Amino acid sequence: MNTTQIEKERTIRIRDLFITICQRWRSLVVCFVIGAIVLGAYGWWKSGTETISTPQQAQAMGNRLGEERKGVIESYASDINSSIQQMVRQGQYNKESLLMQLDPFHLSVCEINYYIDDPAEEGMGNSKRAAIALAYLAKLQESFLGQRVTTVIEKENVLEAKEFYESPQLIQIDKGNINEGILTFRVFFSEEVNAEDVKGLKDAMRAAEGKVQGEVGYHSITLIGESSFHYADQDILTMQETNANRIHDIAVDIDELQKLVTDSDEKQYLDYLLKQNNDPANTDEAVTVKTQRHISKKYIIVGALLGLILAAIVIIIKYIATSTIKTSKEIEENFGLQLLGSFEGNDPFYKNRKTKLDRWLRKKRNRTKGSLSADEMTDLIATKIKIEAEKKGLHHICLALDGKMSDNTGFLDAMIQKVGNNPSIKVIRNILEQPDDLAGMSEMDGIVLIEQTNRSDYDDLKNICALCRNYQVNVIGSIVVE
Repeated sequence: MNTTQIEKERTIRIRDLFITICQRWRSLVVCFVIGAIVLGAYGWWKSGTETISTPQQAQAMGNRLGEERKGVIESYASDINSSIQQMVRQGQYNKESLLMQLDPFHLSVCEINYYIDDPAEEGMGNSKRAAIALAYLAKLQESFLGQRVTTVIEKENVLEAKEFYESPQLIQIDKGNINEGILTFRVFFSEEVNAEDVKGLKDAMRAAEGKVQGEVGYHSITLIGESSFHYADQDILTMQETNANRIHDIAVDIDELQKLVTDSDEKQYLDYLLKQNNDPANTDEAVTVKTQRHISKKYIIVGALLGLILAAIVIIIKYIATSTIKTSKEIEENFGLQLLGSFEGNDPFYKNRKTKLDRWLRKKRNRTKGSLSADEMTDLIATKIKIEAEKKGLHHICLALDGKMSDNTGFLDAMIQKVGNNPSIKVIRNILEQPDDLAGMSEMDGIVLIEQTNRSDYDDLKNICALCRNYQVNVIGSIVVE
């Protein structure tokens, strides 16, 4: 190659820049994680900041939300407050109810049967018997049966309503035979049947007899059966499970409503309304609102992306700002220099990067299709130098090493030995700064430039090429240490 190399304006190659960014994947991952942690921690801290809102501040906050969102948040607050009150009532009932204290698998039951009739009247009608039985139930409800518990049981795809009364134990009234004048009571106990409680029911029936006689006329009521037994009741179990699950369902509903509010101002306004609802007397005093700290996925994702972007920007700026030679392809394209060969250097950046991904990215950046050993590469370069020297009649060739290269130049001795004495080879280091080496160029009629990527300066290489043109030294090509 002669001394009329064409130097072009240096350009930024998008492909090389992209691969350079990918080669710093460890830095990208570290910044990705750090960004996620930092912004996630900030979001966690921010979510728990304490705010004191007066009614005036709350009104201003609601106005900032806009009428539509303000109405939605107030509706959420009303629903949540109603659910909380329902949860409190349900919890109190589950704690105190006789129904919830029973063991449905080991029940003791006393069944009491009464028969209603009028001996003086033959063929007493069923409707009259039912009316008298219902009159007894009305009197018992006034003085004995107490609170009524109604549940719906599904049996064979048919909904069946069951009624229980709580006083003093759980009592079920079977109205199945009431038209026939038979009134059946079942009294449930967790332990053994309590005779006193059974006696209390009988006494209540006797006390109601005189009142009912005065209202519906003469009749007789006879205790026709009383029996005690043990059994498991699926209906009671179903009611207990339903009541126990109701609190969980209410809590889920509250949680779902709160999840619909994601904006920080909306959350503070919602917390303020809930506080006011729980303490309606506190209408003028300040209300302290403290949201529960939580880690926001939004902050984590944004932080991770920002960390990744900032790391990429730093790599790009460093790539553009540094004037070193990036790849051997850059020397070929910008200076028109023949690439005689390349060696793998001991750059610290690559030394400890031995994963398959690192090797693949390095190969893609250098655009090498195959890999030759150092000895094979040395033979190839020596052969190219001898061919060029013989073709152009060169007798004295120098190997010009860039002054910024690392000490990984052990291949030079082997190369000089393989070239031999024809042509003669001389090694010159840092030709731009060493006067003796520069003076030695007057004896040379050919030169091979030896550069190292990420170390050799682009402007230095431009100056060396200009120097060779001035001294009429034929540039054979370049050897690159990657």
